[in-house]
Amino acid sequence: MRLGNYQYIEFLQWEIKLQVKSMQAVGKVNVTCLFISAFAKKVSSRQVDWEMALRSFGFEREPEPREPLGLSVSQNHEKYVSYESYDSYYGQYTSQNNVTDSPPSKTADAVSSEKDKKRKGLLVQGKVWTFIICHECGKRRVVYSGRKLTAGQAMALERLQEEVNYSCGSSLFLEGSEFADVVVAREGINCNSNIETTYFAGKTAVFDDICFFCGDDHVAETPEIVELQREYGIVRPMCTTCLSSGKKPVVRNANRVMKKQKK
Repeated sequence: MRLGNYQYIEFLQWEIKLQVKSMQAVGKVNVTCLFISAFAKKVSSRQVDWEMALRSFGFEREPEPREPLGLSVSQNHEKYVSYESYDSYYGQYTSQNNVTDSPPSKTADAVSSEKDKKRKGLLVQGKVWTFIICHECGKRRVVYSGRKLTAGQAMALERLQEEVNYSCGSSLFLEGSEFADVVVAREGINCNSNIETTYFAGKTAVFDDICFFCGDDHVAETPEIVELQREYGIVRPMCTTCLSSGKKPVVRNANRVMKKQKK
């Protein structure tokens, strides 16, 4: 199927904005340079109207006499965007609004974002259907939905995983898109955050055990872990590496029988 100009621009807007989010999460790159370079290449190769495409992304030409037709992509590009060289940004952490020498805060504790707070009733164990893997840290992040995923939603997630490179804390779908507030992931997390406890709930979906701290799928079965499993109703899985590094197993719900025996 051949896309019209507006359809193609809508597609580019969806694809490129998600890629920019991914690059912003990584930092240490000139996001503007990479974004414009990729966008210009795609628009040029498909001969989509350059001015219309740029306006769809919020770029506006400064008031001036209209240039004659036939300008090259690079000439039109210069009239819309000015930016520093890649070398001037290399080694710096970038965000949407500034550049800093300091890395973004990365803690293991999840802090609810504004969207997470609004979706409080959705980010629960009874609405877990699948997971998506962060392309940076490899951790599995839970995907929530009010109902079982449709075939279309499952396919959209599959494309997201394969093509757009989801990273921890980013939105699954652009705001305003069909699945934006229907199929979601927690956004108040980062690559240092532990695996969500809802991953292990097993109510609507049962997943393989992975390390609660790092997401490794090779979990330890040491005598210490086995003993804790006798004493507590919940013992979060751990890998040997995290166990040997000094991390303590996370446990909950001490068994009543064991409590009486200790007394």
